[in-house]
Amino acid sequence: MTAPYRLRDGIGDWQAMSAFLAMILCAAALGLFPSVVDDYGALTLAYVAFFTVLLLVNMNTTDRRLREVSGS
Repeated sequence: MTAPYRLRDGIGDWQAMSAFLAMILCAAALGLFPSVVDDYGALTLAYVAFFTVLLLVNMNTTDRRLREVSGS
């Protein structure tokens, strides 16, 4: 099954939509990174690493939950 159909099936599922929203927020936080930080130091590296890991975890959780929802 393709991703749009998985997303359509997951719209009614609270757990799938919360994971999807968390993924969107993490991507937005990474996208806003250049305007938030002026100098590039250790704090910048920590910011990018934190939100990258969070984004990857949320992408995995969202995909797994959407597969469960559309499989049932």
